[in-house]
Parts: sequence; structure tokens; C-alpha cells
Amino acid sequence: MASPEQDFPASSGVEGERLIFAPVGELDDEVVLREQMQAVIGDFGRAVTIDLSDVTFLPSLSVGVLVDVLREARAAGSEVELVADQGTIAHRILLITGLPHTSR
Repeated sequence: MASPEQDFPASSGVEGERLIFAPVGELDDEVVLREQMQAVIGDFGRAVTIDLSDVTFLPSLSVGVLVDVLREARAAGSEVELVADQGTIAHRILLITGLPHTSR
């Protein structure tokens, strides 16, 4: 498990009007995941894409963080899109949980 001081590897940037956040590897510490996403996304001032294609482990508590982010974005009047490549661990979990997402 990642320590609270350790971030997950991730990239972030902007494509057009969208903010892109792409974590990599095992998202096994939901507290760190939530903190990183809050630092990158901020107050949902723009549409956000969370690309989970390079995630290799996505436990239920981290899925809960994604649900919270979707809910918070909706409440703020913003859009968050979850994206995962077909066949990846994240894609399978998004399918099983029924979370709205885009497959590539």
C-alpha cells in the first residue's frame, strides 16, 4: 500500500478545453488517490477526463473515490468522463460496476 506521502504515478494535462488526469499502476490507497485528484481537478472549473487505461489494480475503495468525483462534478455543474481501453482491468471494473465510461 502506498504511504500517505507517496503519490501514484500519473500524468495530467489539457486537451482543448478538457483537463486530463491519467493515473498509472495500482490505485490501492484511496486517500492518496482522492488527494491527487483534488489537487489536479480542483473545483471542477472545466470538464475532466480521467483515463484509467494504465491502471493495473482498482479496489472497491478507489472505485468509491471515482463515484464521489462523479457526484461532486455533477453537483458543481461540471462533467467528468471516465475512460479505459477495452480489455484492461479498469475497463472490466467499470463494466461490472456500471459506472458511466467511454471505452477505447
